[in-house]
Amino acid sequence: MSVAGYQVTREECESRISGVCPGCGGPLVAIETVDNARNPTHWSGCLHCCVFTDGCPPETQRLARTLVEEGTLVPYSRDSAEALWIESNTRRVTQILRRIKALQDLAGEAS
Repeated sequence: MSVAGYQVTREECESRISGVCPGCGGPLVAIETVDNARNPTHWSGCLHCCVFTDGCPPETQRLARTLVEEGTLVPYSRDSAEALWIESNTRRVTQILRRIKALQDLAGEAS
């Protein structure tokens, strides 16, 4: 267990943060919260989008945003405010792109 009873301290959490928010592309911060066992901890997340996330590379987020704004890849229907719709779709497309990259990396290792 970490300092002061925290499962993950602010410093530990901040050291693990890499990249940007997959939805809005903004910065990630260590957010004080509790885990499922009600233990105090810190998780990385985006205060703008109000989500916990490990982040993604900025290039992946920009590509995802472009695909959504062009209408090339739009996982969710347009049923919310414009900014929320763009961020939600961008977050989902970012997940898809990261999965494609992981599969490509696995295929490259198998070759």
